[in-house]
Amino acid sequence: MANKILFEGTHNSTPASDRRIPIGYENIEGSEYIEFGELIETERNFVNLTPQSTYPSYLEGRLFYDDVKHTLAIYNEQSNVLLNIGEEIFAPIVRNVSGDTILNGTVVYISGIDSGYYKIDKADASEKEKCRLVFVATQDIANNTNGRITRYGEVGDLNTNSFLAGDTVYLSDSTPGEITTSTPLDGSYIVVVGNIKNKSTSSGILLVNPVSDFRTVE
Repeated sequence: MANKILFEGTHNSTPASDRRIPIGYENIEGSEYIEFGELIETERNFVNLTPQSTYPSYLEGRLFYDDVKHTLAIYNEQSNVLLNIGEEIFAPIVRNVSGDTILNGTVVYISGIDSGYYKIDKADASEKEKCRLVFVATQDIANNTNGRITRYGEVGDLNTNSFLAGDTVYLSDSTPGEITTSTPLDGSYIVVVGNIKNKSTSSGILLVNPVSDFRTVE
């Protein structure tokens, strides 16, 4: 069956059916909607996405093929966060009520629930309850605001200049939220946060893959 284009107003108008998707340009009248059922019937087995080496403008729910990481990518509710599907795992939306801004790359833990959201604070390898399950902030999260944290995957735009590519890094037991190449001492806990991908003052990348040991160093 051939594709069927429906002529229904402008791109800004509401589709007459939830089975229709916009295909036109903003404020251009004419061929604005295509029957989703027709698209499925025509393409049956697959959908081709043009690889994007330059990311498209932000729109929540926008899906595209990332030609840099060679994966599908999608924008969520955070305009400065991109999820590479299959290569990253985010926690559900979290809320920072720690009293300070939690910066991108900070190691955090779930400290409770606030207004239906998981609360986060800086993780600390010297306290068991603050290091048993850790994540890494994938954006700056101001106090009393919501954001995203990574359980597995790459967190970028970091200052990794004090590390070397390939370094295994641990959660610090002296500076909450920080990473270090030194394993904790005495009564603290060993928490592997991940590995450094590259050395840089501003575009460093940390591969997050936390592993915690519930026994102290002692």
